[in-house]
Amino acid sequence: MIRLYCNAKHNTSASDALCFCCQELADYAMERIERCPHTNDKTFCSVCRTKCYQADMRDRIRALMRFAGPRMMFHAPLAALRHSWIALKYVIRQRKK
Repeated sequence: MIRLYCNAKHNTSASDALCFCCQELADYAMERIERCPHTNDKTFCSVCRTKCYQADMRDRIRALMRFAGPRMMFHAPLAALRHSWIALKYVIRQRKK
C-alpha cells in the first residue's frame, strides 16, 4: 500500500524504490508492528486498543490508507478481499460481545 501511495503521489513509478518520506513511514510502521504486544489477538492497528503510533505518524498512515485502500482492489484483489473479510469478522465478533 505504501508503494502504491508513493508511486501515485510522489511519481516514483519509474524506479522500484520509495521516496525518503515514504521509506521513513514504512520503516516506522515495521518497527511498530515488530514491537506490538497484541499481535496474537488483534486484526489491524486501526482497531487496536493500544495506540503505539505517534500522532503525526498515525495521521500519515491514515491518509495513506484512505488513498490506497480503495485502489487495492485493482492492484491486489485477493489481499483486499482478505482484508475486508477479516475486518467484517471482527465487526461481527464485536457485536456479539
